[in-house]
Amino acid sequence: ASFGGSVVGNNTGFLALLQNATITEWLDTLQTVRYTNLNNRATLFPVREIAVTVTDLSPLLSKTSNTATAYLTLQPVNDAPQLGFNGTDIYQTTFFEAIGAASLTTADLLVFDYDDDFIQSATVTITNVLDRTPFQVYEVLDANTTGTPITKQFFPDGYLELTGNATKAEYYSVLRTLTYDNSHPNPNPT
Repeated sequence: ASFGGSVVGNNTGFLALLQNATITEWLDTLQTVRYTNLNNRATLFPVREIAVTVTDLSPLLSKTSNTATAYLTLQPVNDAPQLGFNGTDIYQTTFFEAIGAASLTTADLLVFDYDDDFIQSATVTITNVLDRTPFQVYEVLDANTTGTPITKQFFPDGYLELTGNATKAEYYSVLRTLTYDNSHPNPNPT
């Protein structure tokens, strides 16, 4: 059976289904009612009380049923933080030999997390380290963490680890200072 009536109050916290129907049609329709919460932030009141009543349309006198109550506990999930450059995941720049470190970000870098005000860490990786020997690291990533609770450590494998419980704004300010440098006398351009 399908519901051919009208819906009042959809997405408002109140829902009324208006239609003369058989009990079977109503039961089928009530089974399709769903609760959705699009808010990504954790809530102070995680239990939702959902009250359901039905009213018959008798020729003599309409009557409303008792209230059946469902309790719904919201269980938020931790959404991953997101990075981007003005709507894209890619930023491209050029490193010029013997001029110094190249900046790896722009002012349109975005750092956001829908459900948390703090970030724990960030990792920046050179995915194709080409200029190194067993005794010398030429390619280096760096960032300025001054004035933040964030600490940094660069590893010869080509990654920079930023750690520390800090606000999104603090991680944003540090990530805005990311640089790449290559001190090899003849850097591999591949």
